[in-house]
Amino acid sequence: DAEAFNNVMSAMRLKKKTEEEKKKRDEAIEEATKKATLVPLEIMKKSERILDLAAIAEKKGNQNSVSDAGVAAIMADAACEGGYLNVIINLGNIKDEEFKKSIKAEVDGLLKRVKSKAKRIIKRVIAKLQ
Repeated sequence: DAEAFNNVMSAMRLKKKTEEEKKKRDEAIEEATKKATLVPLEIMKKSERILDLAAIAEKKGNQNSVSDAGVAAIMADAACEGGYLNVIINLGNIKDEEFKKSIKAEVDGLLKRVKSKAKRIIKRVIAKLQ
């Protein structure tokens, strides 16, 4: 994420004295910001995969360490929400409306699924612990 953000900052430092320089700079910023948006989106996707694995661990894993599945669910949920916030802030700086609409729909769906999965896992873990 830091590397992608550094690319955005590098694009912002490009010269902007002439109209051509301004255009190249704007295009570079747009492209770098789009790429920077994909990094937290990937984190969100991996968070969902972690939840799928946590659900397996909760159901089939060693029940003496079932709390680990709950912790994994909490952490994956937090990672997904953090990724969501970073995607949303980046989308605010992108001009390509089609890209923004597509990514926003994707992250909204991902966040909803992750929240639901995490809640179910945590609920089952707590029930087993009591």
